[in-house]
Amino acid sequence: MVKLEKFSNFIERILESSHLQIAAGAIRKAFKEEIFLNADEIHKYLNELKIIWENWKKKSKTDFISRFVEEKGPLIFIPWLSRIFNFEAKQIEVNCPRGPSSVDSLLEVSYTFTKNELKAISNLLVKLGIEAQEDEVARTLLIEAIKSISDTFSQIIGQPYNIFTSDVNMIKKKGNLKIEYKGAGRVTE
Repeated sequence: MVKLEKFSNFIERILESSHLQIAAGAIRKAFKEEIFLNADEIHKYLNELKIIWENWKKKSKTDFISRFVEEKGPLIFIPWLSRIFNFEAKQIEVNCPRGPSSVDSLLEVSYTFTKNELKAISNLLVKLGIEAQEDEVARTLLIEAIKSISDTFSQIIGQPYNIFTSDVNMIKKKGNLKIEYKGAGRVTE
């Protein structure tokens, strides 16, 4: 129950700050604020992943970012979503197929929102007077949490890196909601 409470608190901060508004970057800003609130955890995450990146480069004798993401995708995204944003680690699935180039990464991340998590979202929407469907809010939360890794990952690899969404599917089953995210990560100029 403590994990659900932390998850609810995270969602409440995002909803209060952004009201799910994309205009003027409100939702992106809300996620940046959430990252700032977790500065200690971000610092640990950065240090851990920098070590993994450096060791991987030595072992593989390459610095192809796409291969790194392909091999280490779960080590990159599961801690990011569970430690920084309080998504439940055991409900996260990560698969990163081979990218089309040395710098382009493919991402497949899914998360299954439980009945209790969906209820928490629904209750917060009512509490904050936000008119939105809980499944769309869940979808937005997952997409933005994944995409928000871009700045941090850029620091790890030493190059500007952005994640772009290509497809998102939602599957409702037995009161749970599975969101399947597909995207690509690229080194940008």
